[in-house]
Parts: sequence; C-alpha cells; structure tokens
Amino acid sequence: MSTRRPPLVSDGLLDAPGYRIEEFTEEEIRVVEARMRDRRFSEARFLGPDESLVARIAGDLAVLESLAISPDQVADQLQTVVDRKHRAVELRWRHQPLPPGGVESGTRGSRLRRLFGWPLFSKRTGDIVPNEASATPTPAAIPEPAVSDERFDVRLSISCGEQECPFHREGRMCGASGVNFTIHNRLTGGTLSGSLLIVHLIRAHRFFEGVGLEYRLDPAHAVEVLELKPGEDYAPEFDEEWVWPVTGWSSGLSLDVSQFPWPKEEPEPGIEIYRQLDGGCVVRVAKGCRRRTIEFDGAVMVFMGAGIHKFERKSITRFVR
Repeated sequence: MSTRRPPLVSDGLLDAPGYRIEEFTEEEIRVVEARMRDRRFSEARFLGPDESLVARIAGDLAVLESLAISPDQVADQLQTVVDRKHRAVELRWRHQPLPPGGVESGTRGSRLRRLFGWPLFSKRTGDIVPNEASATPTPAAIPEPAVSDERFDVRLSISCGEQECPFHREGRMCGASGVNFTIHNRLTGGTLSGSLLIVHLIRAHRFFEGVGLEYRLDPAHAVEVLELKPGEDYAPEFDEEWVWPVTGWSSGLSLDVSQFPWPKEEPEPGIEIYRQLDGGCVVRVAKGCRRRTIEFDGAVMVFMGAGIHKFERKSITRFVR
C-alpha cells in the first residue's frame, strides 16, 4: 500500500514535529529571528535585517489565501516534482552501462548517496556523472525511465554545506538540506530555484524566507510556475521497495571464501555472490565486468566497479507518483 509523506522524505529532510510560529513565545521568536539574520548560522540568511518573522509569515499566507492555495499544496508539489526527477534518474542509472573505472566518489558522492540513495548527480545537468576518466554514455544506450515529467525540467545540485532549519528548539534538529534545485516549467517558461530545505520550511513552519534573499520562494510565483489549482491534492505518494544498499566496497579482488556458510552463486559471468548468516551478501565483481546492476532475490544490487562489495537487504521508501 502506498503512503503519503513518510517520516523521512526522499530528499533527506526530516518532517518537523509541526512547530508553528504561534507556538513560540515572544522570546523564542526573537531568538529565531536573530538566528535567521546571523551569517554564521547560514551565509544566505533567512530573514532581512528589518523584517518581522511573524509579519513575513502572515503576509505570505495572505497571498496564498487570496489565491485559494494552501502552503501544503506548494510544499507537496515541490516535493513531488523533485522526487519524480530523482526516481527517473535512479531508474536510468540502474540500467546505464558501468563506465570504465566506476562512478564518481569522494565527499560529494557520499553526501549524495546519504541524501538521495544511489544516484550521483551532475552539478551542471542533474544527471549521473561517471568519473573524470570515463566517457559519458550516449543517450541512445540508456533506456527511457519509467517515471518522467513532460511539464517540468528539474536540475539538482549539491551545495558546499548543509543549511539547517532555523526554527529548531531545545537543541533538536528540525530539518536540513544540502541540495539546491531549479525547476523550469516547459509549458509556461517560468522558473523556480532554491534550497530543498524550503519544502520543510513551508510545510512545517509556513515560512517562504525573507524578501530579496537568495533562497526566498515567492508564494505567488511558486503557484504560477507549479500551476497549482485550488482544492487539488499534490501530495507525493510512496511505497516500500526492497533494495541492497552497499555497506562496504574495496577495489581489491582477494576474498577468503571459506568464511561463508554456502557455496557461491554466479547469476552472471564475472559476478560471484556469497550469502551471509545475517542475510547480507558479499559480492565479487571481476575486472572487465560491465554490469552496473543485477536483480537478486527480488531487489536490485548496484555495483561501484570491480572489487568486493558488501550488501545488506532492507526495505526503503520510494517515490511512486
């Protein structure tokens, strides 16, 4: 059964416990306002030097009310459009031939895997990036994704650091994101850009950020670009999917097979799978093997290149529509 708004949304943002500005005391509001203006907390800042947080939220909500649109509709459609892009790229990546030498790694790649799952995105195009020594595969060799969006063109990029939600109280993390987006409506020509933290800020706090700031999302412009209509439900839907996340990888090929309780399985040439007692698997991918993915026990394994991979099998939440 599909679900809506899982506790951990696929862009890595934690849904807040529902902190609304009316729940804050005057002193807490002053603390949050100071935090929002402090460049040490966020270089981009959240609120202008002369803006009132309460007045800013009230003003933006009034704009939405005049359009008969709710803040949840804006947040939901933003998340749906971004999640659709993520899912399409993920499916494309699963079937793309493995570039020589594997895929891009390092700090940036690790953060992407932590935030989004498997895909490593290009900062310029939002698509998968092979390493610098690899040629980009031709589009003709890549199957069309099962999830597509003819209306919106989405580009995702990784920023240098994460932006944390300034509404947090009692030392509890409220939300964070290190991913920026640009959404272009192919039909109307309109464009939105900002940080994915805005999904959390709008849904949890009814906050669109201060006027004139880098990550401000003007509510009227968002309604226009996203083509929101009164009364429509834009909430993304999710389902559970079994996957094999990589828990370890080494480029070496040496492996003591005597430690495994069962004989190896070879679903394809160059791929040896050894089951473990805890339900996980160790996989040896031979040099020259061009397969990036295989399906094993009803879930997809994704390889980082030749070498030894360690996998665990678990259920995760995936975007449906």
